[in-house]
Amino acid sequence: MLRLLDRHTRVEMGANLIRGPSPACVFRLFAPRARRAELACEAECIPMRPEGDGFFSVRVDGVGAGARYAFRLDGGPELPDPYSRAQPEGVLGRSQVEDPKAFGWSDAGFRPCSLERLVIYEAHVGTFHPEGSFRALAGCCCELSDLGFTALELMPPMSFPGERNWGYDGVSWFAPAKAYGTPDDLRKLVDSAHASGLAVIVDMVYNHLGPDGNAIGRFFDRLLSSRHRTPWGPAIHLGWRPVRDLVLQSAEALLREFHVDGIRLDSTHALHDEAEPHILQQMVKLADANRRCGQRPWIFCEDHRNLASLALPPDRGGMGTDGIWSEDFHRSLHVSLTAERFDRYRDYEGGAPELARILREGWLYAGQHSSFYGLPRGSDPSGLLPCQIVIGVQNHDQVGNRALGQRLGHLSSPSACRLAAALLLLAPQTPLVFMGQEYAASTPFFFFTDHRPEIGRRVRRGRAREISRSQGLSPSRALATMPDPQDRSTFTRSVLRREERARSPHREILDLYRTLLALRRSHPALQACERGGHDAHAIDDRVLLLHRGRGSGQELLALANLSTGTRILDAPPAPLGSDWRPVLCSESPRFGGREPGEDFFATLRLPAHCVLLFEGCSD
Repeated sequence: MLRLLDRHTRVEMGANLIRGPSPACVFRLFAPRARRAELACEAECIPMRPEGDGFFSVRVDGVGAGARYAFRLDGGPELPDPYSRAQPEGVLGRSQVEDPKAFGWSDAGFRPCSLERLVIYEAHVGTFHPEGSFRALAGCCCELSDLGFTALELMPPMSFPGERNWGYDGVSWFAPAKAYGTPDDLRKLVDSAHASGLAVIVDMVYNHLGPDGNAIGRFFDRLLSSRHRTPWGPAIHLGWRPVRDLVLQSAEALLREFHVDGIRLDSTHALHDEAEPHILQQMVKLADANRRCGQRPWIFCEDHRNLASLALPPDRGGMGTDGIWSEDFHRSLHVSLTAERFDRYRDYEGGAPELARILREGWLYAGQHSSFYGLPRGSDPSGLLPCQIVIGVQNHDQVGNRALGQRLGHLSSPSACRLAAALLLLAPQTPLVFMGQEYAASTPFFFFTDHRPEIGRRVRRGRAREISRSQGLSPSRALATMPDPQDRSTFTRSVLRREERARSPHREILDLYRTLLALRRSHPALQACERGGHDAHAIDDRVLLLHRGRGSGQELLALANLSTGTRILDAPPAPLGSDWRPVLCSESPRFGGREPGEDFFATLRLPAHCVLLFEGCSD
């Protein structure tokens, strides 16, 4: 029998276990519009004590980990706890009391790599492995580490409606998605990653909540802003202290209760915050207060604005975050290899001069007018270290936001994919690889959901409108072309076929990634992060030269042919000379190419979409 205790204890929000000879739990909630609140726990309904200012709490004897509970406001229906750590009955079902301190961690000595050594592998838990679970992904951490990755980035793993979703329709910031496993399963994933030498970065969405199964607004009546909107609807009201605290406490729970090494903040351009200090500055301060083994967890921004101030230190007028996801490298390279110029790609020419500028300076748009955004975009990146800019050939957005979920390998040749791999992993910026890219996976990656039918129909229509705008299709054609996000087969067709890794031609490109990652891990020229240690320029409109470790005595030089025909250089480009030796040819048969390649180095003959890599010492 549950027993209401008379003694009131002020504790953190949500369900707080009290350790002792017999189990007890203190429940606390915030609902400023409610006149009364009740706790529904097991078979009882217990009045909660008002604290004032919208807070209610109650301590109950006999409640331990695993107990199911919900809240009722003013006699209304049961509602899940906004601070719930587990939702085993779904996002609108009862919450479950969890004991975050009960897990047996084995990572006490783990220290993530430095920012300069970061190589990120982005994975969707549900589609990376046929089992689609935290535990299945945990079993693959050694494989990813052995391949040469230093960090695993999880697409948003917190609770979402239904059994399948990208995670960006999340409605809980504290509870891992039950479709992937329990909170302890996520802890096991992080613990296994750390045992394998992988850091873990979690993608968190604080700019909006999903359209289905969101009960937080029943408690936080000012959850959404009346002044600001995002592409997904009203912005989260970060200017209201209770909502701000909710966001920060969820980030702190990730760091403390799940030992994650970094948080990637989705679409920070949609975080509308006019308060001081800014929410990003508070995130950085929070990370600083949660150091592990002397290292502060990373805070990264995904932001299309190319604002260097996001990652500049506070004493230079910046927010102090660790890095920024930038799209310029992907978009310019994509135009170079596919000739597509629709939607966001229309701002890019492609070609060697443009890519060289991006590799040399960090990104392309530094204040120029953007025809896509309709205004000047970007700022000068010269104050940032190259490793503070995260680049990729593709990620979940660029693949999944296409009508047919095509990867680069579906849109271009194997040679082009090999060239893209080489430029990405030889670049001075921090590289990100999207799951399956490392072996040119044949599977698409679609947009998929599992909403209630009416919401699902609205999502499907909205998705068709978005694709029609971005890919130049009529709405009816887009609707007929794209798979239905609600259809389960759309999800299952996106699951990687991991057996492809052992088959040709996937095996060969996997060997290229392994070789390049090993080189990035071991060669001094690819480990230097300071500005001035690299250079890039165009030899002509389609041939690019990238120089790493410049002046260090241990240098690498890459020549990349972006054209679809062979290019022969008349003379060795400076600083290439007799002291340079061949290291790698992306068109080697070992990597799936068609020609031996030895004469390429001697004659400087570059086949279509080929990268030649040399090593040498400067005079």
